[in-house]
Amino acid sequence: MPGRCSKPLFLTIATLLLGTSGCGRFSPGGITPASGPVIEKQPVNFASRTFDPAAPPSDMPPLSEGENAECESNFTSNASVGSRTMRSDATHAIVSITQVKLTLGLNVTIWVPSGVSQHVMEHEQGHRQIAEHYYETADKVAARVAAPYMGRKTEVTGADLDAEANKFLQEIAAQITDDYEKELDPGPAQLLYDHITDHSRNDAVATDAVARALKETTASAALP
Repeated sequence: MPGRCSKPLFLTIATLLLGTSGCGRFSPGGITPASGPVIEKQPVNFASRTFDPAAPPSDMPPLSEGENAECESNFTSNASVGSRTMRSDATHAIVSITQVKLTLGLNVTIWVPSGVSQHVMEHEQGHRQIAEHYYETADKVAARVAAPYMGRKTEVTGADLDAEANKFLQEIAAQITDDYEKELDPGPAQLLYDHITDHSRNDAVATDAVARALKETTASAALP
């Protein structure tokens, strides 16, 4: 029976760091942002779960028809944004981003029934290898997408300037996690791997199929 990889899931959590504030007219020279974004990449969290097909556990993703195993890969990103707020009066201020921190994670779980064939297990391990391959350079991707937000500033207005500033920071944090998700995107490689292996139905060697899927996906992404 074939196995598959569930669609890579990005769990993005946008948080913020309360920034400092000051009074008086905003002066660009008064802001000293960090030299660049801070990226923290956590170790891969891997688990292999065996289940009873007649009574699968409640936390297991549903299997598609005709499939009896799957590899679930969840990429996570938590963006924290720090700022400095300079008030010009009671209802106007400039908010400048002085710090961006991204905490990255990858959770991979292989779900297999008791007595699964070695071929299917190797197929699911191939999905795991692809996910971990993308995660190897996730910190570089995160740094690249977060860098343009450093030093960004905007004017906020309203009776509650702190609330408006926090709203702006929350939006920036969400944008950063969205950008990271779009840039990383292991989905095409996972889909191509399943196409090459026909979801483990053919005799393709998993390691060879992984190498081919990564090579062809990389080459395709490089095209203008």
